[in-house]
Amino acid sequence: MPHKALFHVQRLAGILLISVLCLNYSVQSTSAQGAQPLPALPDKTILDKIIQETGGAHQTLLGVPAAISNQILSMAITLNPAMIQGGNNLTADKFFDVDHAVYYFSFDKGLKQILIPVAKAETTDLAPTMTASDSAPAQMIGAGYDFASGPFILVVTWKDAKATKPSELRAYTFTNGQLAFTSPYKLINRKLKGNKAGKVAPWDKGVIIAARETCFSLNLDQVCYSPTKQDKQPDAKAASQVDDALKALAKTYDIKAKIDVDGALPEIAGVALRKACAAMLAKATGAAAMVNIPECAANMAFTGVNDIQPGQPIGAMVLSKDIDQPAYDLAGTSTGKVLAGAYLILDATPDITDPGAPGVLMLVNADGKTHYLIPSQVIEGFGDSDDKDSNLHKGQAGIKDATVGAHGY
Repeated sequence: MPHKALFHVQRLAGILLISVLCLNYSVQSTSAQGAQPLPALPDKTILDKIIQETGGAHQTLLGVPAAISNQILSMAITLNPAMIQGGNNLTADKFFDVDHAVYYFSFDKGLKQILIPVAKAETTDLAPTMTASDSAPAQMIGAGYDFASGPFILVVTWKDAKATKPSELRAYTFTNGQLAFTSPYKLINRKLKGNKAGKVAPWDKGVIIAARETCFSLNLDQVCYSPTKQDKQPDAKAASQVDDALKALAKTYDIKAKIDVDGALPEIAGVALRKACAAMLAKATGAAAMVNIPECAANMAFTGVNDIQPGQPIGAMVLSKDIDQPAYDLAGTSTGKVLAGAYLILDATPDITDPGAPGVLMLVNADGKTHYLIPSQVIEGFGDSDDKDSNLHKGQAGIKDATVGAHGY
């Protein structure tokens, strides 16, 4: 996709680079580092209580304003006129899952990009459904809006009808009034394992954005693409904030995990703030009015780890302000909010691994005392796919609300 910055992790919970000189910020145990051990996980009865009361993490969706979805619909019909055969009503939600669009908000420039999966992606197989202008078998996998260049449609193509996997990803845009495509991204095909029923889990359907690749899921197939080097521009402020947070955390705790600073992402956290953002987006009459909405300002930076280890963090995050959020203290008492600060993210329910199952994450504060338990949802993302190279991507954090270490939150 014409994407100046593409940015994912894994397991969901309710809340939720300066050009970084080093690839990873590895927090190593040194004499200068804090000696305090990480707090022990709460008793299982407390964790079970949270799961029973919350049912896991719940997304606060932002939707897509009609001004954007109508442009995308018009472009999609131009690309594939067969979409409207059979008397379909011409509304974007017939063809695209506008409710589950994923937004990328940067700290510096506001809203940068929206990505939208196709409708019914969880039951749509990855297979040719149309013919491209050059006669290649093709399938539309999603659409988006880049606030620097406008709307686009994402299409995968196969070399021939006998090919089992798509070979190319095309980004279609209007150029000089004509629909044209470029193929600027490396295409990666993966297979998700699915839940116990062999179905894609709710949090795994659709699209997820990470620093190193962006992925669209169609049933249990996952189509991912990596940005080109010139487009790979991680968010400088997100990385800077995470870097500062890790320095504060390292003064308190003995951390052995390798924190992925250059994969840090910005996000909007907090139920009330996301609802306010969604309301303001819905009122927007055009793209220009959407870019710098105060209610849509990013207030969280987060990232994952490169080496998931038992008992060690699966990620780190920093909140710039207090947020309302389903949350509990370590005794299981509801707090209803998470205070601003720097946190390590730990999987409090590591034995819960079935995609779609509710779980709990523990947020460990740099102050050594103000810790939280938040509901999460187990996901696969690309880190737990059946792909033989999946471990190369296990540490990525992703936007969908926020995901890290096989959890969404």
